[in-house]
Amino acid sequence: MATTKIFPIRVTEVSAIAYIADEAKTDNGRLIYTFGCDKNPIQASKDFAQVRTMGTGLSSVLSQHFIQSFSPGEVTPDQALKIGMELCDKFLKGEYQYYLAVH
Repeated sequence: MATTKIFPIRVTEVSAIAYIADEAKTDNGRLIYTFGCDKNPIQASKDFAQVRTMGTGLSSVLSQHFIQSFSPGEVTPDQALKIGMELCDKFLKGEYQYYLAVH
């Protein structure tokens, strides 16, 4: 059974995305999926910032970091990516950008 945690990112968004996108943890980027932003962490952070300038996200929270964990052997990395995409689609309903990576 999966466990999901949500942490607000208030500073260093680009560093958080770069950590999330670590090629050594994401099978050289194969286990990354983005919606409404670039796969490159620096550009993704700029993409998020651009949306914020249009009047959304006017708080101290730059973005949210969702962590979904599974027990060892419960799902494959590809299944985890699919489950993550389904979670984002259901929760964000195509209204928000996201950067999804499986470690």
